[in-house]
Amino acid sequence: MASNSAPSPASEGLNPSMQVKTEKELEKERKKAEKQAKFEQKKAAQAQAAAAAAIADKTKEKKEKDKKAGVEVLPPFVEDTPPGEKKRLRPFDDPYCSSYHPVAVESAWYAWWEKQGFFQPQFTPEGQVKPEGSFVIVVPPPNVTGVLQ
Repeated sequence: MASNSAPSPASEGLNPSMQVKTEKELEKERKKAEKQAKFEQKKAAQAQAAAAAAIADKTKEKKEKDKKAGVEVLPPFVEDTPPGEKKRLRPFDDPYCSSYHPVAVESAWYAWWEKQGFFQPQFTPEGQVKPEGSFVIVVPPPNVTGVLQ
């Protein structure tokens, strides 16, 4: 009895593990290999991101350390403006001019304001104190959401 089927690998003396794979099996292996390659790329990218984050953390720590070391202690502020005179400005190389220091900026102004009479009442031509007026602060319109900020 002759059969029309192809001879089996065992009948030809081939090892069963060396069988010719079908198209479906080849497609399945190809997809599996693609999936494995994609997974390896993802792992490599994660490892690279972790290394970059570690470098960024070290850099940040170094900057913070440098920043702490760079903070200079200023000597006590001594005002050289005579009381009641307009404030004398200091040169830009003064340590108090590097940033805002309320003690250095606002000193001597209050005494000058008092000397100029900014806190004295105003009088009418008859010598009477002017009646209290109204004090108005212009408020900007609300933003698009209708909420004042």
